[in-house]
Amino acid sequence: MLSSRVLMAQNKGRPMPGRNFDLSEHYLRPLKKKIEAAKFLQAPIVKRGLDKTLGEKGELIVAELTDDVDMIVMQNMQAHGRISLIAKNPPMQKFGLTDNGSYKIRLMDKRKLHFEVGIRATESYVQGNPLLPLPQPPSLPPNGNQRAKIPLWYDINGEVIPELWQLALAATMSVLVMRPGITAPVLEPSVRPTLGLWEVQMILDWVVEAGVARKTNDMYSTEEWWWLCLDNGLNDENEAQGEADMDKNGPDVGGGQREV
Repeated sequence: MLSSRVLMAQNKGRPMPGRNFDLSEHYLRPLKKKIEAAKFLQAPIVKRGLDKTLGEKGELIVAELTDDVDMIVMQNMQAHGRISLIAKNPPMQKFGLTDNGSYKIRLMDKRKLHFEVGIRATESYVQGNPLLPLPQPPSLPPNGNQRAKIPLWYDINGEVIPELWQLALAATMSVLVMRPGITAPVLEPSVRPTLGLWEVQMILDWVVEAGVARKTNDMYSTEEWWWLCLDNGLNDENEAQGEADMDKNGPDVGGGQREV
């Protein structure tokens, strides 16, 4: 496993008591997709911040430098009619935005294109995470077979390894959201060799059970709240710190929005 770069030695010298090996970066690289686990973990925090601010103030103004997670939340909620985007003072001039009505757009002052966008909740807005409570990560049922396969996200004692479950689920969902209608055998090569086909199928069965995705004739597609699949339903320390920063630095939700 060392020569195959599945494991790496933590202590390159003399073995010490405790864990001397860990999974290598090379082995875990297939699980690091465009939508990483960190973004799935941040999305519920952004959603809870959005719930709180829209409930109290009724409207947000989107910052110009909005990060990826904020955009994932806003675009998906707008696509399903949960929020509406309101243009604030968009640039409008009878003869265009160029000087003297010329066609030299490259010479135009780009600041004329800037305007604010507000967010408002619609009547169908949903507070919280409708997916909660999420099922436990999938595991194979005990059958007394000492050689039974153990999924990547479980240790030999039958305990979940949260970091590996988050990586595996995020990688699967990142492919699924980009390729709706994909099947397990088609998805599996994108996470090979870290995950096998049987593990991919376990994850896909879990996302259907959790309401994160739907299955149609062995093809899988995401559901509305797919981006909340790693929500634990708890207000963690990062969220508490985010609220403290919001109080200190002015209103800011998820790092990319501000109140009016």
